Amino acid sequence: MSEAVREFFERDVSFKNPKDVVDEIVREWRKLQNVPPEQREERIKSIARGIKNEICECNHPIVKKMIDFGTAKGKLECARALERIIQDLLSRGIKSTEDVKKIEEAVEEFKRGLMEYVENRFLKGRRGS
Repeated sequence: MSEAVREFFERDVSFKNPKDVVDEIVREWRKLQNVPPEQREERIKSIARGIKNEICECNHPIVKKMIDFGTAKGKLECARALERIIQDLLSRGIKSTEDVKKIEEAVEEFKRGLMEYVENRFLKGRRGS
């Protein structure tokens, strides 16, 4: 990973604290207890996608237009894995510190995956010049 990409992420990409993600999952899990079972699975998928998509935000206006973060959030395996973990925890609730650790690790992996995606996009652009 290049130092420039790391610096860019530290400066211009914000990530939610994993504790805030856990708190959001707990809040949403509580709300889901009032959803009829036949509607719960679709709601879980929708909520998990929303939580995942809000975990990070690019704050740099030019880079935000150059790099499709939405596509990355939807297509990267680390993003899909994070969404599956969120779905699982929305389905059964957070029961242990292991569940919290899963979220922390998945968010960190998501961050690394996005960094690699951005780095590859920039390298691809340079090679094409």
